[in-house]
Amino acid sequence: MKKYLLFVIFILLSLPVYTSIINIPAENQSTQTDIQRYLNRDLDETKLTASDGAGADEFGRSVSISGDYALIGAIHDDDNGTNSGSAYIYHFTGTSWIEQQKLTASDGESGDYFGRSVSISGDYAIVGAYFDDDNGAQSGSAYIYHFNGTSWIEQQKLTASDGAGADYFGRSVSISGDYALIGAIHDDDNGTNSGSAYIYHFTGTTWIEQQKLTASDGAPTLHEKSLIKSSKS
Repeated sequence: MKKYLLFVIFILLSLPVYTSIINIPAENQSTQTDIQRYLNRDLDETKLTASDGAGADEFGRSVSISGDYALIGAIHDDDNGTNSGSAYIYHFTGTSWIEQQKLTASDGESGDYFGRSVSISGDYAIVGAYFDDDNGAQSGSAYIYHFNGTSWIEQQKLTASDGAGADYFGRSVSISGDYALIGAIHDDDNGTNSGSAYIYHFTGTTWIEQQKLTASDGAPTLHEKSLIKSSKS
């Protein structure tokens, strides 16, 4: 019986995701129950909402999950001013997902859109605020948070060393181990809005901008290309 169960589970895992029906002989009813229980385990659903959620917050605009932690952005939250943004960390206790902490930027302002992008990995989380104005209007920024065992602490704010207005630095973010990657989709190194990305490395005390990445064949946006073509004709 156990061999049969393991065989069927192996087949199920090998099938495409859209396959959901399988015929099991009547004499294997107990096995069928075991399989149903196995499948239900993977179909458990929990709906998460912000404890202080309000209309138009756009909770869920960005999400990330790692192990027992989930991070959810709400870019139109107004705690630091209209559309300043926030993000929520949830922890799985073993039976349910509990809202553990709400994150907002220590220097957040109206229109920053903090939470437009989020990523979490282990004890580190990163949240993008691509309309932050430190390097000019909508130049963008990103915030690193570290879990110290009890709370998520804002560890460092990141901005591009060559950031400029409307770069949208922080429009996308990702973090893994000692490295963070941040996109700036409207950077102009290869033409208007050609885009770039920045890699940061954690030295043990500080996140250092390690390298700026641009595409070897990068080019302006399609809209910009059409303007260039028109001007040449």
